[in-house]
This record gives sequence, C-alpha cells and structure tokens, in this order.
Amino acid sequence: MHKHTLEHEDCCDFRSDMCPCTSASCKWQDNLKNIMQHRWLAHKWITTLQGEYIVSLATDITLPGAVD
Repeated sequence: MHKHTLEHEDCCDFRSDMCPCTSASCKWQDNLKNIMQHRWLAHKWITTLQGEYIVSLATDITLPGAVD
C-alpha cells in the first residue's frame, strides 16, 4: 500500500474499528459511530450511564495519536 493510503486509513471517518470489548470475544467490526448501538444490543451487561460523553475503558488496543 502507498504511504498516503495508510495515513488516510489512520484518520478516515469511514474506517472500521474492532469492538473494544475484547473480554467478550466479540467479532464486531464497524465504524465507531455505531459502537453505542452495538454495545446496547450485544453487551447489555455493561453499565450504561447517560450524559454528554461516551467513555470506555479499553486495554491492549492500538489507537492513532498520542495516548497517556
């Protein structure tokens, strides 16, 4: 793949991401815009709090950009 293609895929709004629920052996892969619907349907055991932000604790995942 070309360098520009890889750079584009890292920041593309339409890229697919894996479900951050690795402990559930979930095979879901889609755009992160759809993660809450997936979470409500497939991972009902996760506590949901309603508010302005979506926060998930995920480990052993690779994200573009700096991570603290």
